[in-house]
Amino acid sequence: TAAEAASKPEAAAPEGAVSISPSPPICAAVELKAEGTAVGATSKPEKRPTIGDQVKILDTENTRQYFRSGVGGIFHIVKDAKDKQPYLVENSQVWLHESDVELIG
Repeated sequence: TAAEAASKPEAAAPEGAVSISPSPPICAAVELKAEGTAVGATSKPEKRPTIGDQVKILDTENTRQYFRSGVGGIFHIVKDAKDKQPYLVENSQVWLHESDVELIG
């Protein structure tokens, strides 16, 4: 029975054997850090710019080559194709990558 098993003394380990005691339970709520932010923290994910948002044009290889006059400027997004080069801003015909813009506000 379970009571008998609980009351039996443990058998001695053979000579030279190492006795290993059970590990304490591992806490499932371990707080890990990734890039200075606690995993599972309740911070809001960064909002993706979209139509109507104001963005600053960043100094990137793409903007230097195709939209030099816009670098550092603030523009409204007028089209969002939601692909790898999604953004068209006012007064421009140059499609921009998400990495070419920074959301303002």
